[in-house]
Amino acid sequence: MSKLGDFIETVRKNKRITIRKLAEKMGKSAAYICDIEKGNRKPNDSNFFAEMADALEIEGEERAQFFDLVADPEKSEAPKDIADYVNEVPEARAALRVAKEKATAKDWEEFRQMLERKRR
Repeated sequence: MSKLGDFIETVRKNKRITIRKLAEKMGKSAAYICDIEKGNRKPNDSNFFAEMADALEIEGEERAQFFDLVADPEKSEAPKDIADYVNEVPEARAALRVAKEKATAKDWEEFRQMLERKRR
C-alpha cells in the first residue's frame, strides 16, 4: 500500500469508519474505495479526494498532509487545496510569480510565521 493508502486507512480506522460506510458517505462503491485505498486504482474524478477529506472530516494540518500525499510531483502537480486557492486568488498567483524569481527559503519561512501570527 502507498503512503496515501496508509494515511487513508489510518484516518478511517481512527475515526471508526468502515470502507463500506465511507463509500456510502461518498456515494461510491466499497470496492472502488478499497481499490483507491490499496493503490490499485486512481480516481477518475478530480474532486474525489476533496470529497473523501470531507467524508472523513479531515481538517487543519491533517488535511494539508492529506492533499500533499495526493499530489503527484512526477506530474508537477500541486496539492489540490493549494491549486484551488491559487486559481481563486489572483493576488496569490502574482505573489508566487514574484517569489519564484526572488524569494529565499528564509523569506518563505518568515512569511509563513507572519501568517501564523495573524491566525491567532
